Amino acid sequence: YRERETEEWQPLLTWGVEDTLNSHPIGFSKDGQTLYLIDSQGVNAGCLVTLHLPTKQRDILAADPEYDVSQVIIHPDTYHIQAVSFMKARNEWKIIDPTIQNDFTTLAHLLVGDYFLTDRDDSDQTWLISVTSDDGPVAFYSYNREQKELTFLFDHQPALHDYTLASMRPVSFTSRDGLTIHGYISYPPEATSEKLPMVLNVHGGPWYQDRWGYHSEAQWLANRGYVCLQVNY
Repeated sequence: YRERETEEWQPLLTWGVEDTLNSHPIGFSKDGQTLYLIDSQGVNAGCLVTLHLPTKQRDILAADPEYDVSQVIIHPDTYHIQAVSFMKARNEWKIIDPTIQNDFTTLAHLLVGDYFLTDRDDSDQTWLISVTSDDGPVAFYSYNREQKELTFLFDHQPALHDYTLASMRPVSFTSRDGLTIHGYISYPPEATSEKLPMVLNVHGGPWYQDRWGYHSEAQWLANRGYVCLQVNY
């Protein structure tokens, strides 16, 4: 950081290797005086943090004791933080800007699945919304903020509607050493037996995690009569 371009650069913030995967800057306030960060130093999960550059004051704007901040919505004109999401068993939104609270409440009422604000027009009256489902394609809608109405636009893989797909259920259980383990389980769509073969489908890592939504490998296994269990760290 430097106050002006005639001065030398000075280190403002550093992260160790244990924090580099979920700590990073995401933008500035409009006046350039505040830096927005995802920061996991000294905490269990990455928080949304504001860093006031002239004073070096660091404040936590949004945090969860177990889950990293996943997505951050920043208004394209004012540069204000409007909402953040935490990818728990399902995506959960925390609204910071009260001017969009009614919109997110309306979207939650109208939509089935996990929804995301993908883009918006210059007037901020029309939003592009994407909706993730566990048993179908990602759907895209146009949302009119004034009329509180959704207009369907398209599916990203419409051919998925031709098939009966499995649902993905969040599950949790206690490990032998007392930790709560989270994951997802998918049963064959028309399963009638309780004694089904199961495949433990292990994700990559060590930083990757499975998330709720359409998962091609889980669907492939369920289609062939297997229960698919996906466990997160």
